[in-house]
Amino acid sequence: MANSKLLLASIAIALLIFRARSESSISGEIEEPEAARSGLRSQLDGLRSEISTLESKIEESFRKLKTKEDSIAQLHAIIEEKSLSIEFLKSEVESLQGALDGKKLAGKADGWVGELEKQILQLKNEIESQAKKKKDLESRFSKAEKRFQDLNLRLESLQNTNEEQKLRIRKTQRALELAEEELMRAQLEASSKFKELAEVHGAWLPPWLATHIS
Repeated sequence: MANSKLLLASIAIALLIFRARSESSISGEIEEPEAARSGLRSQLDGLRSEISTLESKIEESFRKLKTKEDSIAQLHAIIEEKSLSIEFLKSEVESLQGALDGKKLAGKADGWVGELEKQILQLKNEIESQAKKKKDLESRFSKAEKRFQDLNLRLESLQNTNEEQKLRIRKTQRALELAEEELMRAQLEASSKFKELAEVHGAWLPPWLATHIS
């Protein structure tokens, strides 16, 4: 009789320990992926914000680059126009050289030509300055594009990791469900065994133990 009571108590205690360990282990597995998933969400949100900001900067750089190109094209057109004016004035001077006041007109024409040549030099310097700014913008634009591509790759990698974490959570939750089902079956089997042993040997269980088993 004493051996039967001892056997019943041992089975009950073992069942309680098994249940506590199972719940603790699976709960820990659930908490770990949830924490990792929360961190991934934070990283994904940060990357999306950084990519959005970078897209705005790239668009702004592209607009500035287009403006510089238009400005350089206009300066080239002005230089072409003034060069034609110089050629025209030189031609006029040559045609007037035989006239009585040719020297006077030639002097004025030379003054005009000198002024136009000065303006052309200034325009060429401006073109060089604009071209340098354009080159700097192109370099910044290229770096921004590379950064944008790198961020997209990181975002894609994090999204894949996030999907893996979701899959792991689903698997862990399924494992928890299976463990709970297994625990319920073990409880039912243990309860059945207790009843059988109690009926056969007339065993007695303490109230606290009977409560956990039922």
